[in-house]
Amino acid sequence: MRYQIRHAIVKYAADTILEDVNFEIHDHEKIAIIGRNGCGKTTLLKLISGEVEMANPDSDEECGIVMAGKQQIGYLRQISFEDSSITVEEEILKVFAPVFSCEKRMQELTEQMKTDTLSIY
Repeated sequence: MRYQIRHAIVKYAADTILEDVNFEIHDHEKIAIIGRNGCGKTTLLKLISGEVEMANPDSDEECGIVMAGKQQIGYLRQISFEDSSITVEEEILKVFAPVFSCEKRMQELTEQMKTDTLSIY
């Protein structure tokens, strides 16, 4: 066993987000976390990474998080856009701005070559 969570509860204020979470990850296993929107996938990843804590660490139940050895845990967080006034498409297109700029410059140069009247002689 590499990583184990037993009877974990995660709450935000009075809202219980995850309740009675139990699972183990063994050597050489790969896991996937799937589910509908709002079911707690991100909260579970935050629990695993230590970003949030269990709400019941001092309960009478046998609960807790156990790791074998020194584990390095990370996950790719959900995207949060810096500028909330733009669309998702506009945010994604920002990645391609250098390509679009190069394309525009190529079009300008093409037009310039068409109108350039310099003689070869």
